[in-house]
Amino acid sequence: MENAEYEYFISLIEKEIFLIRNSGPNLNIHLKFNGEKNNFFYEVGNFKQNFLVLGEKYSYNKEKGIFQFSYTLFDENNNEINKIEIAIRHV
Repeated sequence: MENAEYEYFISLIEKEIFLIRNSGPNLNIHLKFNGEKNNFFYEVGNFKQNFLVLGEKYSYNKEKGIFQFSYTLFDENNNEINKIEIAIRHV
């Protein structure tokens, strides 16, 4: 998957999603959909921060060719920061 600035690789393996940005600042998120939080290190410029991510749900609508998933982002103290929802449509 590509957008104007970055190239991404997404794979779903046994209820786990791997989201990797290969261009620009590297970004690697490993989401588990079994109730387990994973560590996520984010770095851009001088900003560096450890987070936790928790996979919420994922689905694939074969008829429309849309893959969707969501996750929650937490700080290191387990305080919820944001919920993220992503939908990808095959064109």
